[in-house]
Amino acid sequence: MMITYIQARPNGEIIGSGVVQEELFYTVSPIEDARVIPGVHADPSSFSYFDGIQIVRMPSKPSDNHIFDYDIKEWKYDIESARLKALKQRDLLLAEGPDRISPMWWSSMTEQEQQAWTFYRQALLDITEQQDYPEFIVWPTKPV
Repeated sequence: MMITYIQARPNGEIIGSGVVQEELFYTVSPIEDARVIPGVHADPSSFSYFDGIQIVRMPSKPSDNHIFDYDIKEWKYDIESARLKALKQRDLLLAEGPDRISPMWWSSMTEQEQQAWTFYRQALLDITEQQDYPEFIVWPTKPV
């Protein structure tokens, strides 16, 4: 006979699950500070936690910048994650500028085209000054 199990931390976070033959269940070692709970199965693709009795499905994740707080059982906005993603996106856009790709391309532009790119680059650098940064960002439009 096979036994399903989960490994859950005291706060309910499920950090592992598995299936093992009944006679080998005693060999399952807890991961970190988790305890092994037999007879319960968790779908690793769904957001859920263990409430001490059963698996509880979490509410829908509001955004990619939210993390689940297992202590209060709620999603919390992770401002650091949002900030890092925004800076990574900004840096990718900055790297696409003609002055970064080819000095010859830059020198072949008109003064107005260079000015448009200069304003665009400055607007990218200034996203961190926007009122609702990093939760809401108004990205500048790339010159054509």
